[in-house]
Amino acid sequence: MKDKVRRGGRNPSKADVTSLVSGKEAVGNKQHEDSSFPVRIQGAGVEPFELQVRGFWLVQDAVMTLLLRDDVFPRSNLSLALAGTPLDPLAELQSLKGLKPGAVLRLVEEPYTAHSARLHLARVLELLRASGPQDALREGRSPSILETLTQTPDSNVPNGKGLKRSLSNTKTETSKPDGAPPEYLLPGSSERPLMALLPHSSQPESPSYLRDLCLSCWNPAPGHRKLQGDFLYITVVTMEGRRCEITSFPKGFFLNRSTEEVFDPRPAQSSPVCHNFTDLLCHISPAFKQTLTTLKNRSQLPPVELMPTPYHTLSWLGPPCASRSHKNNFSRLGVDEQPPTQAPDWNEELQAARDLPQGSVEERLQRDRALLQVNGAFVRAVMRG
Repeated sequence: MKDKVRRGGRNPSKADVTSLVSGKEAVGNKQHEDSSFPVRIQGAGVEPFELQVRGFWLVQDAVMTLLLRDDVFPRSNLSLALAGTPLDPLAELQSLKGLKPGAVLRLVEEPYTAHSARLHLARVLELLRASGPQDALREGRSPSILETLTQTPDSNVPNGKGLKRSLSNTKTETSKPDGAPPEYLLPGSSERPLMALLPHSSQPESPSYLRDLCLSCWNPAPGHRKLQGDFLYITVVTMEGRRCEITSFPKGFFLNRSTEEVFDPRPAQSSPVCHNFTDLLCHISPAFKQTLTTLKNRSQLPPVELMPTPYHTLSWLGPPCASRSHKNNFSRLGVDEQPPTQAPDWNEELQAARDLPQGSVEERLQRDRALLQVNGAFVRAVMRG
C-alpha cells in the first residue's frame, strides 16, 4: 500500500515540474516576444539610423513605422532586405534567421504601379501642405486659440483693443486687470469688430515651395507610351520660373523633353531617374531644396492645435486679412480627388443619430456629436449642390 501511495505521489511531482518548466518557457517566450531591440536602417537615399522593433512585429509593420518617420517621409513603396535577401512582408521579425540586435536592414525601392505612383504624389502633397498657423480657416475648421491662452501676447501683435481703437479712434486705453475680457465683449459695446474675434498667431506662415504643380496637358499618356510604362505626365513651375514636364513610370520620375506646344516623352539630357518625387524637384530647383530643408527643421505645431473639430467654419463671412493669404494648394494634381459616391439618405442618418442612447453623460456627448456631424455634412452637401 505504501508503495502504491509512494508511486502514485511520485507522478504528480513530475507533472508539477513539467508544468512549471513549460510555464517558465511560456513566460520567457512571451517576454522575448514583447522585448524590443534596435536594428540599423540604411539605404533608399536616407541617412542611416536606428529603429526599435519588437519581435512579434510583422515586416510590414516595421515598414509602416519607417514610412511615418520624418527623415523617411514622403518616400513610399519601400521594402526591407536582410543581408541582400528580400523579407516577406507577412513574416514575423522573430522568425527571421540572422536578425539580432544591431542587425542592418536595408530599404529597397520597389517599382511603382499606376496606383502606388498616385499614392506617392499624395504623400508629397501632404508634405507640401504641411500645417501652418492659419490653415484651419482655409480648410473650413474652427481656428485654434491655444496660443492666445498659453503664451504672453506680444505687443507687436494686434489684439482686439488695438483693432477697436483703430476703428473707433478712441482715446488712450485704460488698464484692465489680468483676465478681464476686452471691451468689445462687454455689454453695452456699440462696436464689435469681427477681426478681433479671430485669433492671431506669432508663428510664421509656411514658405512657398513651387509656383504650380498639376497634371500636364499631355496627360493621360497615349497607348504606345503606356506600353512603355508611362503612368502620368506632371507639370511643375519652380520658384525660379522654370517650367518642367515630368514623367511618372515604374522606376520613379524623370524630366522629359515636352513643352506646352510639343509632346516629346524622351528623357531630357542629364535628367536623373529618382524614385522619390521630391529628390527630382530638389535636382531641378535649388529654391525648392533650400525650402524643403527649412520645412524639415522647423518646429511643429502642438497636437492640440492640429486636432480636427466637427464644426464647419464659413470662412467667407470674415473680412480679408494680410496674414491669411490665399495660396496654391496644388489641387489640380488630382491625386486626392475622391470618386463620386451615392448621396446618403439624410433622413435615416439623422434618425439614427437621434436614436442613440442618452443614459450617461458620455452617451449624450456622443449623440450630440453625431447630430452635429450629420447636420454639418448635410449643409456641405447642399452647398456643393
